[in-house]
Amino acid sequence: MELIRIIHPRFWYKEDGRFNSGAFSKSGSNSGVSVLSRVCVDQHEHGLGICGHVYHYYRRISSIPAIFLEFKSENLPSQHKLKNTPSDTGDDCHFDILGMTTGKCRRFIIEIPLTDFDFCYSAQGHRRLTEGDIAMLDDMKQQIDEELIRKRESQE
Repeated sequence: MELIRIIHPRFWYKEDGRFNSGAFSKSGSNSGVSVLSRVCVDQHEHGLGICGHVYHYYRRISSIPAIFLEFKSENLPSQHKLKNTPSDTGDDCHFDILGMTTGKCRRFIIEIPLTDFDFCYSAQGHRRLTEGDIAMLDDMKQQIDEELIRKRESQE
């Protein structure tokens, strides 16, 4: 299954040039690592794409611009399980990855190079992330906020 993990830039570890273990950690003691089904997002009724979907359902936990990682569930340790658990914001594309230890979560994320992550440069467009992008995130936030407001107003 194709999965999407939303990553907050506060987990970027500049000294090592990678995201730290907080970028792929469990949401709570009895839950798993939160991810989205790529197929579900692509087929969702609102048709906003990955970036629009993230901003619509996960704005309070995502950065602006949003950063995310796409990966295949087959790349996870064999003991994992995926459980469809709709989010508290009503997203039925949300899943929890269960059965991964903290150590396995840490090893998974720290081995992924920066160039495998994407970021939303607009409400509907995304591309591969670079170190320069991380430095410019604050400047891009205002531009994307304005674009999202215009998009919402046009849909009302």
